[in-house]
Amino acid sequence: RWAEGDISAHLNSGESGAQLIRRMDQFLEELVELPHENILVCTHGRALRCLVTRIQNLPPIAMESVEHKNTGLYLVTWDDGQFTVQKENDIAHLQYA
Repeated sequence: RWAEGDISAHLNSGESGAQLIRRMDQFLEELVELPHENILVCTHGRALRCLVTRIQNLPPIAMESVEHKNTGLYLVTWDDGQFTVQKENDIAHLQYA
């Protein structure tokens, strides 16, 4: 139902889309405060889709259009208070597998 924009929907005891968005927003707020220059973030598909939409300031319904492959890489920079996606769903490393 998230695909239709109902972010209040959830399965059984799982989190709703709204809860996921709040969790990703909180994560991003904490992330930008870290003193490190480079940070690796690993997560599963739905969280990744949500994270990408939050970084790109897209509406929640856009989660459904975020394509990613297993082990796909995103390179994101944080400069002047803004995220910029440098690479999106990059799977070039798989050619060596």
